[in-house]
Amino acid sequence: MNKITPGSTIIGASGKKLVVDRVEGDTIYSGDLKVLKSAVVRVIPPVTRFNLGDRVKYIGSDFNLKTQYAGVLEVWEISKQDIGSTACLKQNGRVTSWIEFADLPLVEFEEGERN
Repeated sequence: MNKITPGSTIIGASGKKLVVDRVEGDTIYSGDLKVLKSAVVRVIPPVTRFNLGDRVKYIGSDFNLKTQYAGVLEVWEISKQDIGSTACLKQNGRVTSWIEFADLPLVEFEEGERN
């Protein structure tokens, strides 16, 4: 089964589809609904919400990645595979390794920054 992340669509035994808002332990939240992971029959990975050039920030739990990818990153390439990941351009011009979508929230532009 694919990893359940925010944006994933889950299908339960009843056939009902829900889009995941957040996951806490064994509980999946979709709006006001709570679903146990054990009740999930199928997981459909999220379609990327990124566009090339979007600004993101690494928020994952890997200490080495936090150190390597600190600061604002720019979406450089998007994976076409089921792993749901992207490579980003660092501020120093180097490209990151693949990072999971769930670990990359969009960073808002400051007022007047975007043309």
